[in-house]
Amino acid sequence: MPIDGVFVHYLTCELNETLKGGRINKIYQPHPLDLIFQVRNNNTNYQLLLSSNLNAPRINITGRKYDNPDKPYTFCTNLRKYLERGFIESITQISNDRVVKITINSFNELGDEVTLYLFLELMGRNANIILTDKNLKIIEAIRHFLPDTINSNNRIILPKVTYEIPLRTKNTNIFSDLSDQELLNNAFDLEGCSKLFLDEVNYLSSIKSIINRPLQPVFYPKNPKNFYVFPLKHLEDDYQIFPTLSLLLDFVYKEENKKAGVEYHNLSTFVKREINKLNSKLKNLNKDRDKALPHLEDKTLGLLIQANLWQIKKGDTSFTTTNFYQNNEEITINLDPLLDPSTNMKRYFTLAKKAENTLKHYKIQTDITLKELQYLDGIKEAIEYADRLTLLEIKQELVNNGYLKENKKQTKKLKISYTHYIIDDAEMWIGKNNLQNDYLTNHLAKPNDYWFHVKDAPGSHVILRCSELNEKLIRLASLAASLYSKYRKSSSVAVDYTMRKYIKKIPGLKGCEVTYTNQKTIYIDPDEELFQSMLSS
Repeated sequence: MPIDGVFVHYLTCELNETLKGGRINKIYQPHPLDLIFQVRNNNTNYQLLLSSNLNAPRINITGRKYDNPDKPYTFCTNLRKYLERGFIESITQISNDRVVKITINSFNELGDEVTLYLFLELMGRNANIILTDKNLKIIEAIRHFLPDTINSNNRIILPKVTYEIPLRTKNTNIFSDLSDQELLNNAFDLEGCSKLFLDEVNYLSSIKSIINRPLQPVFYPKNPKNFYVFPLKHLEDDYQIFPTLSLLLDFVYKEENKKAGVEYHNLSTFVKREINKLNSKLKNLNKDRDKALPHLEDKTLGLLIQANLWQIKKGDTSFTTTNFYQNNEEITINLDPLLDPSTNMKRYFTLAKKAENTLKHYKIQTDITLKELQYLDGIKEAIEYADRLTLLEIKQELVNNGYLKENKKQTKKLKISYTHYIIDDAEMWIGKNNLQNDYLTNHLAKPNDYWFHVKDAPGSHVILRCSELNEKLIRLASLAASLYSKYRKSSSVAVDYTMRKYIKKIPGLKGCEVTYTNQKTIYIDPDEELFQSMLSS
């Protein structure tokens, strides 16, 4: 990953220069794996993000806003107890590894000054944030590793256990006093160097010339996974330069930053759990159907027994007769020898009736479940591109439909929001959830307005009001519909458009399901940059 030991080396230097001596005023934990420190230094307030997100562990100064839970997590409570009102003495890197050590001078309950360490391990699936005392005894960690927990370092991370720095298999530090040739001789033993950095070394056959470059954070738009502390010559693509590493990380992980919000996390987790429940229900319904189908023939077997009761005796295990319901073929019917002929007959009728009822139930429940899945799939997609206000509207919609309990403390009624653009003499509205879609399509739109939506998938309702429909407006509205849909990361997305007067809402369904006629279809590649440039042109 781009955040390797080299990246952390420059990042800690940047953070140390900005935050050294700063006072920690507030600590928040907006997400189970993320922390926000509000730091005051040199008459300036900073917001320091520490993330042990398994997909995007990082530390950087951030300007983004985060929602906080009503009740703080236990780890946050501990950090407030030990670190709030403390001062950052230093932010350093352990050797050239992906481990950051923040030394904090704080005060205990008696008012005595104490030194504490906060270790941030930026190691993918083993990422962690650990608070220790000056003797490295663990006070608390954001993630606990028990003795039987499988982790790459095989360490115990629990309160009162002595903290051990992650085991390093490569130990040649490229920032040491070794010469360039000596470092190249140890190329297979370099600590904290990612494949991105090593590819640059192989390209230039030098290490010192690379690490002596001036800091110039870069991002490669053609491959968003590529970003680094300075331009890499072996990557010939165009790049975007950022003033600081923190601004670079804030940009690269803007989606992760959004997902760190409490509302996003809670809603996303809830909806995914409900979808999993419904998928499990479908599997169980299919199992019941498969068990019931063979028993539909039991009614025929019961009728055949009824027609031959006179020749069946109690104790018979089977009897053979002519199946006059199917080409007079000979058929052997199994019997329970403990039951008399009439009871055997009733048993087959009962099994057949139960199978018929099961299949009726299967049909009804499957239809209900598939509609629920369709609805929740639309909610899931809406959450992915929702802003904070839209998330609150989605939450209210789930409350209205009985999925969530209403918060009695919330007395203020949400006003439905939507995105609105004016393009030349035309207007465009974009709905980003069912409440917005319903309002725009069924209340705001006029009969001759145009309605855009991706074909056969959850997505935004886009309303276009114009005196004359032209190619630019069609492409612009289609781009909006594709960008705020399930297919926003696909290519050649089919978008249907028609006049509002040809739209009909489907009654009795949750969400904003509609049918439409007289539509035309355009195929378009979702492109955010193109959309923004067309808006401004």
